[in-house]
Amino acid sequence: MENDKCAKFLVEKILKAKIMKSYFLFIVFVFFGNAVIGQILKGQIIELGNGNPISYSKISVFHKKRHSISDIDGRFILDISNFNGNDTLLISAIGFEDLNFLISHCREFMLDEIELKIELTPVTKDLEEVTVFGGKKRTVTAGNNIKSPMIISGFQDRPLGSEMGTIQKFNKKNKGLIKVLHFNSFIDETDSLKFRVNLYDVVDGIPNKSINKKPIYFYGKTTDDSIILDISEMKIYVENDFFVSIELIENLGRKGLFFKSAFLRSPSFYRIGSDENWIKSSIDLGFWSEIEYKK
Repeated sequence: MENDKCAKFLVEKILKAKIMKSYFLFIVFVFFGNAVIGQILKGQIIELGNGNPISYSKISVFHKKRHSISDIDGRFILDISNFNGNDTLLISAIGFEDLNFLISHCREFMLDEIELKIELTPVTKDLEEVTVFGGKKRTVTAGNNIKSPMIISGFQDRPLGSEMGTIQKFNKKNKGLIKVLHFNSFIDETDSLKFRVNLYDVVDGIPNKSINKKPIYFYGKTTDDSIILDISEMKIYVENDFFVSIELIENLGRKGLFFKSAFLRSPSFYRIGSDENWIKSSIDLGFWSEIEYKK
């Protein structure tokens, strides 16, 4: 039942296929993704940004004696028929960030792709690492800084008041100031957007009560596939994990609102109204934040 709700709420776009095609495929995979006959996963490992093949990447399943190595052109093949849906597929290459999928994700989203291309992100030393300011304060990032558009998720034809968001993990001795919110979007940069941003504390791993001091709105267009909100002047402090969501406040229709996403990252949740329960998503959104705290 939860998968049914998720299929109705989220639209996932796999490997840059057309949005409408992806919506159809996602629903089909949810209802018919349980067969385990002849499940051969094959595709190509490429570098995010330039599309260059990554030679001799390793494709393996955690704690299982089964793996594959991509060839010089980044192409691979792996039989996943005998694995449990909760087993984890790991794709790795030197100089790139690891990429993980549940076997159930592979069955639902990847098996029928004719030209499956899996993008790996080069390892960089940027804001994902702690940055020192003045020797006394530090800024750390939380959430999911997802750069690849290989998988996207978001809103399409949802009622006003619908929300979706991602948990931001923060665990320091001193409280932190939420400075900047980032939303890694997959949106036409010519489209103007309007939505509300909500912040919640987290109890037992689920969004709980609002910690907004006043409404936070975004009006405008994306820049370089990103929406950035500086909220440092609002002086919102946190001591533990918190949740960042966006809420629909105007009808987007079939155009929708989509963000870069991935599997097995910081958890994401959604709901279709403020009086509804939060539901855990099978795909995690590229929402992340910068938090400043005293060392």
